[in-house]
Amino acid sequence: MLTYIKNNSIAPVKTGTADSNGKLYFRGLEKGLYLVVGSDLTTETASYTQQPSLIYLPIYEEDKTIHNTIEIKSESEQIPTEPNQPKPQVPTPLKPVRLPQTGQLWWPVALLGGFGMILVAVGLKRRRKDSNLSDNI
Repeated sequence: MLTYIKNNSIAPVKTGTADSNGKLYFRGLEKGLYLVVGSDLTTETASYTQQPSLIYLPIYEEDKTIHNTIEIKSESEQIPTEPNQPKPQVPTPLKPVRLPQTGQLWWPVALLGGFGMILVAVGLKRRRKDSNLSDNI
């Protein structure tokens, strides 16, 4: 969803900056579904990545209280940074391996078809022989 918004240059409804406690308030928002996106932050000791959130307004509490204000508290995932991080190793591709043949084999079809024709011919010959014997009786 965030990629769609960026690709189509959709303007934000509201923007803001969190206070010293890491909180940000949006008041007076209309009923609807809102995508809340934060900015990533990198310091000398750590990197913080923000995760987008979908929020539907108004918010209905169990005690039947209705909220039209979003309170956002910044809870970032901290990823420690190291000055000399090794680059991830890219695996080298292996030589392609010839896969075994799978599936249907066609040589048994001709063999079984020929054997079936021989059996039909033998059966017809026996039937003629049997019918000739019964005519003679």
